Amino acid sequence: TFPTGNSSIQALDRFNFAVNCGELVGLLGPNGAGKTTLVKALTTLTTLDSGELLWKSQPIINRQYLNSVGVLLEGRGVINDRLSPFENARYACGLKQAPFSKPYFEWLCSKLGVSKPYTPMRTLSTGNKLRCSLLCSLIHKPELIFLDEPTNGLDAEGVDKLERLIKELSSGGSAFVVASHDLDFIERSCKRVVCISVGVKVYDGQQHDFRTLDRDVRVSITPGVAGLPDLPQP
Repeated sequence: TFPTGNSSIQALDRFNFAVNCGELVGLLGPNGAGKTTLVKALTTLTTLDSGELLWKSQPIINRQYLNSVGVLLEGRGVINDRLSPFENARYACGLKQAPFSKPYFEWLCSKLGVSKPYTPMRTLSTGNKLRCSLLCSLIHKPELIFLDEPTNGLDAEGVDKLERLIKELSSGGSAFVVASHDLDFIERSCKRVVCISVGVKVYDGQQHDFRTLDRDVRVSITPGVAGLPDLPQP
């Protein structure tokens, strides 16, 4: 819960969530539903009022869990504009207590389309900065990756490269939780979908089953002075 003046907002409520090795999970919900709060809670950036976090069936009590996690939060990564992508990647590995591999760095650059790996970040475009943020979230070879709005600012080629990369990494055992309003990207990338509304999980299952659910739609038409035009024939 978050205080708002004289009241509070229940950002997450009885939310139970588990991710398996190699899964690609799409996290869907409208603005303010609690997606980013969930990602922050799962990366220990937000303290829970109650409940528990488990990593490999054990309570999270040390930073070893965080060393095994990669995160892109709200479409932005933790990067230093004065450093190059190469320097940022080395720094990210240091934070995660992981060895830095230049061949792996170069492989990620090719996969994500990072064309200027030794140029200061401040000279790069918004899309290229996002590519580098994605690279820094993956450089330490995490087992679990949270991507919050990863396609914001990416062009069509960048989105395609990201889709292919996360599928390749998941086939090697890495698990992804992707929170996004880009439904086309989620549909192409994630077989499992979790939907959240007002902090409550309302769906958790296969994407194919989700798309076949019946939905109630109500359309209200208010006629103007001239009345309603004839509707086109189906």
